Amino acid sequence: MGILADQLAVRGRPVDRTGAGPVVEVYPAGARAVWGLEAVRSTDAVLGAMPRLRFEPGAREGYESNEHAFDALVAALVARAVALALTTPPQGIEQNEAATVEGWIHLPLPGSLDSLIR
Repeated sequence: MGILADQLAVRGRPVDRTGAGPVVEVYPAGARAVWGLEAVRSTDAVLGAMPRLRFEPGAREGYESNEHAFDALVAALVARAVALALTTPPQGIEQNEAATVEGWIHLPLPGSLDSLIR
């Protein structure tokens, strides 16, 4: 997130590296592991855990054929989890201080995937 955070700061939009602001750091592979999707990179697996999710026509094929697009899908789902307070923020003074310097990667709460659609 360093380059993005630097570019935003130059434009007068500093990033709170603890993830408390509108910009958060995510790790798609970590999120997939928490959600039990690490075995396969598949929209079928996502839909199995999140049956209410709907894709626009042709979108599934794009996610299936491009691992970066699939990771972007997972990152968007984590961003939604952040917005719903379904991730683990830094806990306590030590973690918060470390996150201020190192950054904080938001991972979703286990079992939260289907809760992202309300």
